Amino acid sequence: NVGWTSTPVKNFSVNSIKLSSNQHSCSNQTPCIQIGNNNNSVTLLSDLINENNPIIPSYLWFGARVVRNQCFSIKGKFVIDVAIIYFVNIHCYMDSGSEVEIVPYNNASRWFIDSEFQGCSQMWRGIKVLGNDSSTFGNSAAIFLNTKIKDAWRGIEVEHNNSINIGQCSFVNNYTSLHFGKGNNYSNILMNIQGCIFENLGALLPAYD
Repeated sequence: NVGWTSTPVKNFSVNSIKLSSNQHSCSNQTPCIQIGNNNNSVTLLSDLINENNPIIPSYLWFGARVVRNQCFSIKGKFVIDVAIIYFVNIHCYMDSGSEVEIVPYNNASRWFIDSEFQGCSQMWRGIKVLGNDSSTFGNSAAIFLNTKIKDAWRGIEVEHNNSINIGQCSFVNNYTSLHFGKGNNYSNILMNIQGCIFENLGALLPAYD
C-alpha cells in the first residue's frame, strides 16, 4: 500500500468502549484533560506522557505508546513529538485558533483511530504534518482511521517529504479539509485516501482571531 509507514505494522485490534456523549461537550469540558493554558501555549506530548508523572494516561504495546478512551481540551499548539503513538477513541475540543502539529522523525508512525477533533465557539487551525527535511522521505507517516475532523481552517495539512493515510474519515464544516504542500513545495508526498466523507452541514464557525 503506497504511503504506509515503512516499518512493519503489527496487527492492532480496535475494540474501544466509546465515551458517552453526555460525559463531555463544548459546554462541559470539565472531564477532559487540559492541554495548554492560552493561545500562545506550546505543549509537547512527550512532557505529558512522562512515565514518572504522566498527565495523559498511556501504556506500551509492542514498544509503541497507546492513549485510549480520553477527551482533551486543547489551547494553543499541541506538538506530537513521540515517534510511534496510537490515539484510540479520543475526543479533542479545540480552542479558537489551536492546532495539532506532528513533528517528522524517520521510521515514525502516528495513528488516530476512532477519534474526533472539533471546534466550539470559533474555528481552530487544524492538524499540520510538518515537512521532513531528511534525505529519506516517506518514513514519517500519519495515519487517520475512522476519525472525524470538524470546524477547522485546514483539517489536515501535509508538508513535503511525508506519508499520509486517511481511511473512512469524516471532514465536516472545515474551511479546507485537506491541504498539501508548503508554499510551492509539493514534493514527495505519498498519500492513500479511501472511503472518506467531505460535507457541509450548515454555517461554518466564525474565523479565529
